[in-house]
Formats: sequence, structure tokens, C-alpha cells
Amino acid sequence: MKTRITAYHDVTVRAYVASHTLQQMGAEILPVPREAATWVTLRAGESVVTGLVLGVHPRCLPSEFPIQVGGVALVLLAGDSRADLPADCFGLFRLEAAE
Repeated sequence: MKTRITAYHDVTVRAYVASHTLQQMGAEILPVPREAATWVTLRAGESVVTGLVLGVHPRCLPSEFPIQVGGVALVLLAGDSRADLPADCFGLFRLEAAE
């Protein structure tokens, strides 16, 4: 599932981001796609397409209670399905399904 994040304010979110690693396959070195959770920082007005969005960095929402997910502290988003999109999250950014 691809998700478009559009920031209303400066924000840092935890999301799966597509990348690739190089791997030797026989005599050739080929790019192998992968997706990993990472912090994505956006300035107000910026937009980016990512995979699943997990949550928000605690410093962006100091009044919310963060939890630990895989050893990383973050504030989880409410809702967890494509049916919940588009959605405004904490007044910081908008999530939309991306094609």
C-alpha cells in the first residue's frame, strides 16, 4: 500500500520507504527491491509517497504518550486501513492513498 503524506507543519513520521540493495546473482550484480521502516522528515507543504505509515516522532507531539515499537519510540496513528484514508493526523499532516 502506497501512502502520500502531505505536511501541514514541519513533522517527522516513521514509515516504510522503498529502496534497493545490490546483490550478486551469478556473474551479475542486480538491484533487489526492499522496504524498511525509517524516519521521514517533511517541512510544511512538502509531500512524499511512502509505504505504510507507522506513527509520529514523539518530539512532534509532546502531549501524546509514545510507545515502543521494535525499540523505537513513536506515537501511533489511529486507524489502520486504506478505508480510513484520506485522514488528517494530529493536525500535522494528511494521509492519502497513492496509486
